[in-house]
Amino acid sequence: MRRGLSSVRKPGSKLTLYFGRDPGCADFPSRAVDAEILGVRCRVAAVADSFCCGLPVIRSGIFPRALLAECDMLRIAELFPEYAEKLPEYLQRRL
Repeated sequence: MRRGLSSVRKPGSKLTLYFGRDPGCADFPSRAVDAEILGVRCRVAAVADSFCCGLPVIRSGIFPRALLAECDMLRIAELFPEYAEKLPEYLQRRL
């Protein structure tokens, strides 16, 4: 994972929480948006920030984290086509 980024998930839950200490993530809270997650209103990372977090994980090549990040990136690009061109070329071909 990206330096300083940790995740937790309660067993049986569909929700994963990510906590970051990386200086590159310092502005994420100021760009957070309101959303409903599993029926609960909360603030979540902006799409651009979520997308940018996945790129270093993919480049790391650490399996299975890189594979999971690729799946996340493809889901974002399917929902937000403007991000498709920012994907690595081999992932663009999978869309």
